[in-house]
Amino acid sequence: MAAMEPTATRVTEPHEPATSQASPTLEELLDLEFEAFCAREAAEDVTLDEVLRATASIPGSMARAVIEEERANRF
Repeated sequence: MAAMEPTATRVTEPHEPATSQASPTLEELLDLEFEAFCAREAAEDVTLDEVLRATASIPGSMARAVIEEERANRF
């Protein structure tokens, strides 16, 4: 049996994602207009318990409502 000889290996660059776009920055992910709206509309005297009581009667989940709204906006 012949002795094994080392083979040349090639160093490659790390795999690039399927899209060539860079990941968005934190600033790009934040909805600054909505944040400003919330700051304007905020009421400092409203407690978390009051918010929970007021929203407890809303059926379903807010996550589901947001997902359905986003899907509706796509079409």
